[in-house]
Amino acid sequence: MNLDGIFLPVTTPFDPATGDPDLGAFADNIHAWCAHPIAGVVVGGSTGEQALLDEDELLALVARAARSRSDGMALIAGTGAESTRATIRLCELAAREGADAVLVKPPAYYRGRMSPEAIRTYFLAVADASPVPVILYHVPKFVPVEIVPELAGDLVQHDNVAGIKDSSADIHNLGALCESVGERGTVVGHHRGRPAGDRRFVRAVPDVHGGPIGRSGPTPGADRTVAQEGGGRHGSAGRQARPRLAWTRGWSAPPSTPSAHRP
Repeated sequence: MNLDGIFLPVTTPFDPATGDPDLGAFADNIHAWCAHPIAGVVVGGSTGEQALLDEDELLALVARAARSRSDGMALIAGTGAESTRATIRLCELAAREGADAVLVKPPAYYRGRMSPEAIRTYFLAVADASPVPVILYHVPKFVPVEIVPELAGDLVQHDNVAGIKDSSADIHNLGALCESVGERGTVVGHHRGRPAGDRRFVRAVPDVHGGPIGRSGPTPGADRTVAQEGGGRHGSAGRQARPRLAWTRGWSAPPSTPSAHRP
């Protein structure tokens, strides 16, 4: 799967009266975001409050996004759960609703038992069973289990593991992931609050492809810098240059959000 470009981690709008996801407002948001040069959307990630969604709510959001997106826009669904069986089920159902790939976090409730070998076994079982490519999700702020670079490098050898999204905001870890994953998979970077014009991080980690941003809701023109800086390989001196990472500032609130967070 091609993970070059900007993948927007979209919010889930909720109806403040019922507490249910507002699918109409969600579709309006998808249509508004599609007017900008993004490669795809991530539904049910941390920004979309997947931890607070019922299974049927998540699947309804995935289905609505699949119907509302522009042609050629990728749809990634967050499907990580606390058991291998539950994660595989969510992967299968999300794919059935139109997801092109799944974003899978490691289990963390029994953190003390989550050795690198246990995490490896979990992800390999999910990758074996998932009908769509798996993207490993490293987000230690919310899931205090490390997908160490050596383990990530091992997992991307699986044909159904597309790469890893690193949300650690640790530039050194990001560099180590790039080195371990190499050309076999894609490392997707993520960071909040860095101006799009800050080139220090662009130079520091040359192997990262595009990536998600911190908040959903593009401001017109704000995404063009990232679309031009990251995502894709640029020709240089007669050969393919490594893609550059472009950090961007978290964007504004989404175009239509009856309630920013689940009541």
